Amino acid sequence: MDQLMMKRPAGAGKLFRDTPSDCLIRSFAPGDRENLKQGLLAFTEGDLVSDETLDDWILKMPGVLPEGIFLAFWQNEAVGTATGVLHNEEQTGTLHMVSVSSRAQGKKLGKRVCSAVLAYLENQGCGWIDLTTDDFRLPAIKIYLDLGFLPIIPTTEMEDRWTKVLGNLGVSGCFAYREKSSELPELAIKGKESSL
Repeated sequence: MDQLMMKRPAGAGKLFRDTPSDCLIRSFAPGDRENLKQGLLAFTEGDLVSDETLDDWILKMPGVLPEGIFLAFWQNEAVGTATGVLHNEEQTGTLHMVSVSSRAQGKKLGKRVCSAVLAYLENQGCGWIDLTTDDFRLPAIKIYLDLGFLPIIPTTEMEDRWTKVLGNLGVSGCFAYREKSSELPELAIKGKESSL
């Protein structure tokens, strides 16, 4: 099954830049390979990734620069990460590999690490930022909506899936993009009640 898609124009939504005193959001630095692996534990459901996988997923991916990889720390421990992928030829970017541990729940580190990536991509000149996600990642989808992302619904099947996801989040209606283009969004999902 294809992943859900979302996109956001630069400047849409509120970015969360403040962090609690026991938290830190910063970009990747030399020697952070193990911190990045720790930050991905929520995404991998507790399995530590290999160096090869880390390279494939993030470090050697086209469009990824070290300053576009952000780590979230809580009590001096890496508990999350998110990466910005640049598509310079299109002046767009992708929010990629978002992962935050449930141990840091309540600190809003998901919003904060995503906000750091969005600010980075916007500073690099990206006019549009997209992402892909899965239907079951409801807390992440809620964060993406809060940050100004809207669904992309190119097919009826995708609209049905989005209707179900948004119903489970308690969202009764939502603007969405009909295609993966820069056309203005329309009120496309009108809140049918459903559950997973």
